[in-house]
Amino acid sequence: MTSQKIYLFRHGEPAKEYHHKYIGHLDTPLSEAGEKQAQSISRFISKLKNPKIITSDLQRTFSGLHLPLLKKNELREIYFGAWEGLSWAEIERQFPQKSKLFLKTPTTFAFPTGESYSHLSARVIPQFDKLLEEQNENIVFVIHAGVIRTIISEKFNIPLREVLRFEIEYGKCTILSKKKDVFYLNCLNKIPD
Repeated sequence: MTSQKIYLFRHGEPAKEYHHKYIGHLDTPLSEAGEKQAQSISRFISKLKNPKIITSDLQRTFSGLHLPLLKKNELREIYFGAWEGLSWAEIERQFPQKSKLFLKTPTTFAFPTGESYSHLSARVIPQFDKLLEEQNENIVFVIHAGVIRTIISEKFNIPLREVLRFEIEYGKCTILSKKKDVFYLNCLNKIPD
């Protein structure tokens, strides 16, 4: 096989009580809208020829898919540590100095008791590369925005600071192709049809 299609779906919208909060490793359920997005993702995947489906081990990535899949904890979102479950207003109030530092240096900042983006990359990229070695024609990932940004940054040599400005929308798909070890970006935020 000379080429692969790689579908990077962001999971559906989380439950309303988690909106505008840093949820990283929290195992949050999907909202009603998120469940509908998961159903759309599932319908899209079911039309692909022999897809290999991989999610993180957090329920918001696999809930509602009802398809055979592989769960990988290495593909979890970045771990926000002490900021998990907090809104930005709460973070600014509880961590005034750290929140200012984060805004100045988001790509190198290590979340208190959590990860930095370099830690996330060191966790995600080796697992991503290993999963692509299996040479499936269609590989589908249902994962997290930070993980998708990390993959784009690494595979297209785009500084993470720039990729952090990419809007990665709930329930939508970034499509890559890989031909002879070269990655191509086919689209960003495609609505599954």
